[in-house]
Amino acid sequence: TSKKGLESFGLSILIVEDQDFSRKLLYDLLARQFVYTCHIARNTVEAIELYATHAPDIVFLDIGLPDISGHDVLTKILAIDPTAYVVMLSANSTRPDIMRAMQLGAKGFIGKPFSKSKLAQYIAQAPTYHTA
Repeated sequence: TSKKGLESFGLSILIVEDQDFSRKLLYDLLARQFVYTCHIARNTVEAIELYATHAPDIVFLDIGLPDISGHDVLTKILAIDPTAYVVMLSANSTRPDIMRAMQLGAKGFIGKPFSKSKLAQYIAQAPTYHTA
């Protein structure tokens, strides 16, 4: 039954990432490992619209977006849904970035390059994973 766990669970995921390579890598890692509905946003406007429309179970949100900071996007998502489960992503993770994200309400942080085990860890901790 533990093998069934993540592989058989259909989560709704929102990926907010502006870089094509990172977005594709994250999407491919998730697609191979999990059954889910995946929405992809390349900027803030898409991220907010997709979150408001689909209310995904998990958001993987890049801190370094071109239009505004991922921290600001996090604040906007949490204004829509205070219970949102958001995991921040960054290639240039500094302690202040991580601390700020956690203080603003992020549930976790993953440095780039992504690892399947780290993604799986946060997916397994998602509240929806346990209640479905």
